[in-house]
Amino acid sequence: SNNNRFIIAESGGKKIMSFQNRTMLWETELQNDIKKIVVNKDGYIGVIFSQVGYKSGFLFLDPTGKEIFRKLFANTTLIDADISPKGDLVAMIEADVSSAIINSAISFMSANGQIVYSEIEDDVLMSGIRFIDNSNVIAVGDNKLVKIDKNYQRTVFDDFSNKTVSGINLENEGKIIE
Repeated sequence: SNNNRFIIAESGGKKIMSFQNRTMLWETELQNDIKKIVVNKDGYIGVIFSQVGYKSGFLFLDPTGKEIFRKLFANTTLIDADISPKGDLVAMIEADVSSAIINSAISFMSANGQIVYSEIEDDVLMSGIRFIDNSNVIAVGDNKLVKIDKNYQRTVFDDFSNKTVSGINLENEGKIIE
């Protein structure tokens, strides 16, 4: 949600609906099952969905429900995503679980669906990613917390070698709860 607008999606279903106050603004139905949605403050929407023949897919919609781009992923499964406050960048967590060792990637897509950055995190399952501001991102995994800045410089904040991270939440003013 953002201010007086909110988005409802059927988890495992196909429908997405946008409301302002109590009025439905638009509704759309995907051909594939919705796994997760994310919405930024300006109403841009990212949808992670299943796709036959692929590991997963991502749909990017503008605040009116118009499709900006759709991207399919053949080799990795999308775990989480977030949209920058300006709506010009999508941060994603991709996972490759095809071998005995799980690898994750922190990736960024431009507003036209091009991958502009991707960094592999070996032997870690990254599970959450959030923009702190328009260009800095925090990603959390099962054994580390990583910050990536606007120049795609990676900093490991903490190594949770003997702890387990179950989730991440960013509160206002950029405070991180882990």
